[in-house]
Amino acid sequence: MKRSRRVGFGDKTGGNTQRWDQKAENATILFVGNLPEEMDEEWLQQLFTEEGVPVDVYIPTKRAVKFNKRFGFVRFETKSEGLRAIRLWNE
Repeated sequence: MKRSRRVGFGDKTGGNTQRWDQKAENATILFVGNLPEEMDEEWLQQLFTEEGVPVDVYIPTKRAVKFNKRFGFVRFETKSEGLRAIRLWNE
């Protein structure tokens, strides 16, 4: 059974905190779950470009094998862009 991706509001835990400082007060970070192990940040950014322009994406990786942990985060500049992305992905 193929599992669909989950997209919703999230909070970054761990990783490079300087990279994820929210520069704008109304910036929105979305959690994206059930990613394929081979997905990289560039691929995830391309997927979300249709819903708006992501400011940044982050996919934590397993250090020993360099595979992702099957989830990631996408940051949008405004809350409205984030909400639009959630609606489009969860339809």
